[in-house]
Amino acid sequence: MLLAPRKHCNLWVIVVCGTWLTVNNVVRYVMEDTGYGVITLCMICFVKQTIISTNYKDGAADAVGLTSREKKYALQDLPSFFDYCHYMFNLQSAVVGPSFEFRDWNEFINLRGDISKMRPGSNYLPALFRFA
Repeated sequence: MLLAPRKHCNLWVIVVCGTWLTVNNVVRYVMEDTGYGVITLCMICFVKQTIISTNYKDGAADAVGLTSREKKYALQDLPSFFDYCHYMFNLQSAVVGPSFEFRDWNEFINLRGDISKMRPGSNYLPALFRFA
């Protein structure tokens, strides 16, 4: 995201990361790898990198052309290196899936926004009833 113009950073991320993922998949299938594969981890990182680069691009776009969701998740500045690494390699991705926005993750980790209004433990019982 630092090497490409902000207006096109998400396209560069898709091309570079998508190529890397494709090459890894081809090599894995050609070599008939039966060991532990990292393809799933690469796919999760591809999705997260695409999300964060698109949000960063939206932060520089004109607000008139953005939807309310794009405005909500737009990143005005790049996250710090440690926040970026923490977001990309967070263990919760294995539990809830890779596709959550950086802003949601940041508010959850730092107890800001709607998360700060929740009482501790208040969501356990509704979550159990949801699966009943």
